[in-house]
This record gives sequence, C-alpha cells and structure tokens, in this order.
Amino acid sequence: MRKLALLSLLLACLFLTGCPRYDTVRKLSTEQLRVQQEFQSTMTKYFASMEQFAANQVVVDKMYYDDLLTEDIDNHQERFDKEIKKIKDDQQKSADQKADEIRDKSIEFGKRLEKKRAENATDKAELDVLLQEYKEKNKQILVTYQAILDAQVELDRYVQLKKFDEVITEQLFRKVGDKQRDLTRLFDEAAKIADKIKLKPAPPQAAQTN
Repeated sequence: MRKLALLSLLLACLFLTGCPRYDTVRKLSTEQLRVQQEFQSTMTKYFASMEQFAANQVVVDKMYYDDLLTEDIDNHQERFDKEIKKIKDDQQKSADQKADEIRDKSIEFGKRLEKKRAENATDKAELDVLLQEYKEKNKQILVTYQAILDAQVELDRYVQLKKFDEVITEQLFRKVGDKQRDLTRLFDEAAKIADKIKLKPAPPQAAQTN
C-alpha cells in the first residue's frame, strides 16, 4: 500500500503546473520501479530455492512414512507369529482344524498388510500432489506480481511523460489494488501448503500381541 500511496503522490504532481521538483519526482518513480523489479527477481530466486527445499522435504517425508510402515508391519508380524504359534500348540485341535485356522489367519494378515501398504502409497502420493500445488501457487504469485508490475510500469510512464488520464489511471490503481489483495491471499495459501508438507504423522499404535 505504501507503493500505491507513493505513486498517488507522484501522479498528483502532474496536476501541478510548473512543479518545481518534477525531476525529483521522475527519479523517485524510476527508482521505485527499479526496486520492484529487483524484488521480482529476488522473489523468483527465493521460490526456486524453496521449491527445491520442499522437494527434499517430500523425499524425507516419504522415507519417514516407509519407516512407519515397517514398524507397523513388524508389530503385526509379531502378533501374527504369536497367534500361529498358539494355534500350533493347541493340543485340543486336529491337524485339519489347525490348518484351516492358520490359512484364515494368513489371509487376514495378508489383507492387513495390503491395506497398510496401500495407505502408505496414498500418503506418499498426497505429498507429490502437495508439492505440485505448492509450485503452482508460487507460479500464480509470480504471475500476479507481474500484473502489478505491468500496471505500475504504465503508471510510471505517465509520470515520466507528465501526462494524466483520469480514467486509465483509476483503472490501473484499481488493478494494482485488486492484485495486491490476490497476492496476500496466494502467499497465505502457499504457506499453508508448505506447512502440510512439513507435517509429520503420529507414530502408529503397536498391535496387540496378547
């Protein structure tokens, strides 16, 4: 908003015939535009760095998810082994009964593992989606900022040429204001996505072994 206020002041000088410091006004406008262009370059480099950081974080998160899966499977494997041993040691059951129970337990165990692996794959796929959403949001920020910069380049042109068109200038100011609000929203949305990428799930509860 400070930038908009400064441009308003600069353009106001266009109404003042024989403004004694108009050269200073033009220099201020040029300098403001230069600073904004440098900021755009800095922001572009910053996003590239943060996207690489986010990609690395996704790799780490996926490894973490795999570790959680291994721990969870180990817990279920321990429970399964104890249940199978209990069936085999049961002297009250025939060999056929034991075979049937072991088969049923094995099928149940296999389905449980299949479900856990599917959940793990889904969790990792969601990370990939979040990473792409984060990159896309950064692109939207850059596009929005470019629109602001384009509008202010046009406003600066009026300052440099000492021209004024009330309708066009008002449209440009409105565009800059709207885009600045969009920019604030996009930054908030990008930050929320980045937080989700960094978010770690709670460790799984150990399977019952009794």
